[in-house]
Parts: sequence; C-alpha cells; structure tokens
Amino acid sequence: MDKYTIVIPTLWKSNRINKLLFDLIKCEYVDEIILIDNGGKFFEYFEALDKVKLVQTSENIYVNPAWNLGIKLAKNNCIALLNDDINFDPNIFGVITEDVLFQFGIIGMGEGNYKEPIDEDRGPYIDVWRPGINDWGWGCFIMLYKKHWIDIPENIKIWYGDNFIKDINPTPKGIFSIS
Repeated sequence: MDKYTIVIPTLWKSNRINKLLFDLIKCEYVDEIILIDNGGKFFEYFEALDKVKLVQTSENIYVNPAWNLGIKLAKNNCIALLNDDINFDPNIFGVITEDVLFQFGIIGMGEGNYKEPIDEDRGPYIDVWRPGINDWGWGCFIMLYKKHWIDIPENIKIWYGDNFIKDINPTPKGIFSIS
C-alpha cells in the first residue's frame, strides 16, 4: 500500500486544522504529517500526536518556501500539500496511488470538490490540466510524486506558487474532481 507524506504550512491556525490533523492521523494511507509552524504559536501537544512532525521556524518563511522544505523532509514518494483550512475524506489517498501520481505527475483539486457533492454515477476522475485555466482551489490541495517536484524560487514567498507549479514545472498535471 502506498503511503503519503502530508505537508501543511500554517500561520494563522485555522479553526479547521484540528479536524484535519485528526482525520489524517486516522487514515491508513497517511504515514507522516509535516506541520510547518510559520507563526510559532503551536502548543507542544501537536508534536506529540501520532504521525505528526512539527517543524517550527524562527520566523515566518511563508507558504512556498515551506512547501519546498516539507518536500525535502518528506520520507515518502507520494506527497500532498494541504492548506490548513480544508477538510475532506482522506481516503482519497487510497484512490490516488503512486502509479497514478507517477503518470500524472502533479494533481490539484478541482474547484467543484469544495462545493459539490460526489457525482455517484461518474465517481472521482482526473482530467488533464489545460494551460491557461485557473481552477480556483487547485493550490489548496496538491498531490505529487516527489521526484516531479521543482523548488519554487525563494523570491516567490506567498502568491503564485501554485501557478509556478502549473505553468513552469514541465511535469504533466491533472485536476482531480468528484462532481
């Protein structure tokens, strides 16, 4: 069974992060959760949680450098970059296997996943991402095969990291949709 490393940079500590962490901890497909604390505000009990590796920075390194750091620290080939303010069924990691990630390279979430119920007839599917399309939400949940990662340049701190991944990284990309 393929195992995922989850990378979650956080600064403001969304009120959804507790549910997100506990759902990920219970998921059999998640082996490691790298929580990058950009605000220095986490209590030690997060570090004591099963599967959680807390990385506290001395200052805010921002989201894109945190993604780069998390991928360097990850022990698994299957990686998911997550915002701290989303909740979802983590069993999706059982559907997107290492073979699927290797084939598609990098997969972001489609906008409808955050709004629509699952289309029971069609089920989850992956479409090839088309350049020039900005599917809102793509960067909130990105799955990738570790070897396909190219570091985001250090001068891109907050904005456009997901655009760099989609537009500059030559690896094929997909959009995962449930509706």
